[in-house]
Amino acid sequence: MKYGEYLKKNINNDWKYFYLNYNLLKNIIKNKNIYEFWLIIENELNKINSFFKIIVKYEKNNKY
Repeated sequence: MKYGEYLKKNINNDWKYFYLNYNLLKNIIKNKNIYEFWLIIENELNKINSFFKIIVKYEKNNKY
């Protein structure tokens, strides 16, 4: 099974908006569009960072 298929099959629906858009990045890399790649990767990393901040905040608020 290819990684993109594996990722799609095993995605957590509660967190799906925070996943890195693997297929988009893969296509940009194939097209060798470096400028577009850096724009997209920055956006994707911001998305992941936002998710991490939400999880950290949740963990801090739910300590015993």
